[in-house]
Amino acid sequence: MFNSILEYAQQHDCSDIHLVAQDFPIVREVGEIKRLDWEIIPKETLYEWIRNLLSDTQWQSYQEGHDVDLSYSDSNSNRYRLNVYSQRGLPALTMRLLNN
Repeated sequence: MFNSILEYAQQHDCSDIHLVAQDFPIVREVGEIKRLDWEIIPKETLYEWIRNLLSDTQWQSYQEGHDVDLSYSDSNSNRYRLNVYSQRGLPALTMRLLNN
């Protein structure tokens, strides 16, 4: 589902992706916030996605309660700026698509 969200964002000119556990994916599409009526993201799934994105040092910092900022490139060489944080005690991830 993670890659599907990224593909959707690319295809629909979304600037931002907001993922919070126990909620639907949210994107900013052409300046408007839009909830994707896909599956709700389980807490364990979002933790897994976040863990796969972070280095060991970043993961440790996140586990200690700190926000983590990083960059990410997907398999299509699209670049993103990421912020990993907790919201209401749940894992959260915001991604900003950078123009290539």
